[in-house]
Amino acid sequence: MRTILAILLVIFLGETVASELSDALNKKQGPHIATESECKEARGEWRMNGQSRIYFCAAPTTDGGKSCSTQTDCEGLCLATLDASAHYLVFRCAASYYPGECFTPVISGQVGSVICE
Repeated sequence: MRTILAILLVIFLGETVASELSDALNKKQGPHIATESECKEARGEWRMNGQSRIYFCAAPTTDGGKSCSTQTDCEGLCLATLDASAHYLVFRCAASYYPGECFTPVISGQVGSVICE
């Protein structure tokens, strides 16, 4: 099922859309939290990035799960996910500023390419 989703989600972005995604990713880093104790105070999850092996805080957003159609609709990122029960894509705001090691952003109402960090 994940393979089918990945195939469906992998599309090529135009230059304008790619620029919008880059701007969104740069602006939506969330609060700067440097320690595990600060992360716990912010109700975040202290994690290690898989590739860089650097610890960071996945701080929660206030609008996680809200419907969205573009990056400006969300505090964090607007993501495309598969609704497993209904077998279709839904666009929702990310629950935290860290959307996961691999995620699929929504750009101007379109499904973007899968991004893996």
